[in-house]
Amino acid sequence: METPRGADIRGREPIGRDSRRNPGRLASARSGTAAALNGTQTGAFSLVELLMVLVILGVLAALWVGPARRVGEKRARENCALHLRQMFVALELYARDFGGRYPALPTAPTAEPVLSLLVPRYTTDTPTFVCPASGDAAPPDAQPFASAKISYAYYQGRRSGTEP
Repeated sequence: METPRGADIRGREPIGRDSRRNPGRLASARSGTAAALNGTQTGAFSLVELLMVLVILGVLAALWVGPARRVGEKRARENCALHLRQMFVALELYARDFGGRYPALPTAPTAEPVLSLLVPRYTTDTPTFVCPASGDAAPPDAQPFASAKISYAYYQGRRSGTEP
């Protein structure tokens, strides 16, 4: 039996250019595989290629998460500052009605009962008393919240127009 020109004794083609089936393409390095025997190529990705894509996506996600988190933190700080300004306005309105004195309850153990005096006459927006960054639940709207938890401290005994 005679072997075709350029083939080894088992009838397989040598590794190199396969000019009969795919001109300009290299034959498979593993000449015993099905792709080398019938000249077809598979369209699948190798494991290394898939892992590289996952690594690149992970790096891009990590680069995106950092700035996104900082933007969220900045927004929460700005909302806390806005809440403090709204509380100041309510405290100033209270002080105008009570001769320059801010709310005070000598027996109050925390700020909640004292600041609850502002609701509903000087403010009805009780979520103002909870910082958005704290994760605490807001007290019910337009109802005193003496037993609820707020995010801010309050020092009693001050008068309007005095320096700290």
